[in-house]
Amino acid sequence: MKTTRLAVLTLAVAAAATSCSSPSTSSSSRWTSARNATESGEKAPLSIPTGHTGPFTSYWGPNSPREIGSYLNGRRHGHVVAYYADGNVQLEGMFENGESIGEVTHHYEGGVGPALQQNVVAGKLEGPRKTYDEQGNLRALTHHRAGVHHGEETRWYPDGRLERVGTWDSGRPVGLWRSYDAEGRQVSEELFFDDGQRKTASLETIFDGSGRPTAQIHGRLEDGRWAATSTMWHDNGRQAGLIDMLDDERHGRDITWDESGRPVIVGTRRDDLRDGTWTFFTRTGEVERQVRYEAGDEVSRR
Repeated sequence: MKTTRLAVLTLAVAAAATSCSSPSTSSSSRWTSARNATESGEKAPLSIPTGHTGPFTSYWGPNSPREIGSYLNGRRHGHVVAYYADGNVQLEGMFENGESIGEVTHHYEGGVGPALQQNVVAGKLEGPRKTYDEQGNLRALTHHRAGVHHGEETRWYPDGRLERVGTWDSGRPVGLWRSYDAEGRQVSEELFFDDGQRKTASLETIFDGSGRPTAQIHGRLEDGRWAATSTMWHDNGRQAGLIDMLDDERHGRDITWDESGRPVIVGTRRDDLRDGTWTFFTRTGEVERQVRYEAGDEVSRR
């Protein structure tokens, strides 16, 4: 939700000759599941026989194990180690009736290190969950309780610098979350709080490279949809823009001002499209033209 809101915010401010930016805070990890394939003509067993109970080893090819483990009625049950075709470990952990239990570690292909370490209890994530990049750097540490986020979440850049930190409470973000750019400068802080009706609300402040606030977003959950009002400022402190949003799309007021405080464009949007009467002003603040839109299409002007 956050990245999309900031992307839309950046586009809107640029249209009014102002800017607001935030680095991506996303991080990714990948690994492939063990594949059921082998070279043509190989006779080694490729998969667990249907209904098999007990230990069994399947193979990519002769002397190249695919998976070594214990099974119950054809499902993983006990300690299992799966391998990539190059012989490196793909995953290792304990299973019960096909579901992972306890700590399971996934590895990147090529033997470059772990991709993911997590703990599962009764089929749900429990405790810390660590995500690594392919160079072995810890990129994310989250905590879970009964399958939902609970506790501190921390993300890092590849060089170990802090990227984002905050706290979850039973699946809901709470308290103050901070985000930093790759140079270590704080680019935003987002305060999550309860609005008194057990509905999540937030106040996010965006900073420029010098630490000056350039935008603020007040968000709240309304009938299951995320509504927000974004306010932007020029370098001289005057308001540059005001945008209402709903579920990451501009929806409601869309207003921009120049650095002297005069209006530039005043209009409304529905589902991110211009809708209703839009007023455009000259550099001296006089009305230049008014255009009426319906679902993004111009229908009249004067």
